This record gives sequence, structure tokens and C-alpha cells, in this order.
Amino acid sequence: MGADSLVAVQLEYFFLGLAIEKVTGRSYADEVQWRIARPLGLHHTYVPRSGDQHMPTPSLAAPTPKDPWVWAEGGMISNAPDVERFMKALLGGRLLPPAQQAQLFAKVALPPWQKLPFSLGGLAYYTLSDGTEVWGKTGSMAQYTSGAFATADGSRGVTYSCLPGPGVTPNAEIGRVVAIVEAAL
Repeated sequence: MGADSLVAVQLEYFFLGLAIEKVTGRSYADEVQWRIARPLGLHHTYVPRSGDQHMPTPSLAAPTPKDPWVWAEGGMISNAPDVERFMKALLGGRLLPPAQQAQLFAKVALPPWQKLPFSLGGLAYYTLSDGTEVWGKTGSMAQYTSGAFATADGSRGVTYSCLPGPGVTPNAEIGRVVAIVEAAL
């Protein structure tokens, strides 16, 4: 993704976070807790407040504590069991109305430089070597990258976290993620 495209996506999520706060009269962090984390039993998932450098354990990785950098764009803290529970609920239709659920699996044409295709609903998708299609989300913060992928029905899934070594290119990191998902699913 080009730098301009990345900034545009981050701004979209930032404005969506502001809209959530304006419409509900509550903070984005509180809405995530009340509408998603608590109903799903995600006890180790939250949106940190500005200045909160606490890293709960166990976490997917233990980067050097720093102020969350992306807020509504994905600046959340979680652990592997919570991420797996969230993905199963999302893919299983427990979080979205039918029209939005359909967007999760609607494939769109993407620019040729895009390494991993994304659905209209923002999920990455990939077809494994055995023909199984998996859906998920990746993210990164500080020096690590993490993500979760599962089959469309959520029956098989994997959550991972990687600490790439110095000089690891984005293409090499994508190759590593694909190998992890292939091996696990």
C-alpha cells in the first residue's frame, strides 16, 4: 500500500471513530467495550487511553511500551484467545447485520501492487494450496506483526505474532505469514 493510500485509510478510521463518539456521546473505547468486548467475553481486549503504556499478559507480543499510535484504526490491545473468539464471532455472523456481513466476503478488484487482496468489508483473504479459502486481518505495531485467519465458517483458525529480524522486507514478511497460515490450516 502506498503511503498516500495508508494515510487515507487511517484518516477514514479516525473520522469513523469521531463519528461514533459524536453519535453515541461516549468514547470510542467505551463503545468497543460495551458493544463488542463485553458481549463476546473478550476480557483481555481494549482500546488504550492516551498515555496508557500498559501491556497486559499474556499478549501476542511484548513490544517496548509506547503510546497507542492509531486509536480507531486498530490501536487495540488483545491476546490470542480473545482474537480467536472475535474472529469466530465475526465470521459466524454474530456482530453484523446481514448486509454488512455479506460485505465481509465480497471480493473487489484491487490495484496490482496490493500484495494481499481485501474484501469490501476490510478482511484479507487468501486461497490455501489445498483450495481452502481463509479470511482474516493483520496488523503491526512497533517491531511486531500479528493477525488471525480462519475459514469462512470459523471452524478452523490461526492467530499468530511475528517479530521480524532486522532487514526483513514486507514481501518476506507476507511470505512468512502465508507459510504460517498454510501450516496451521
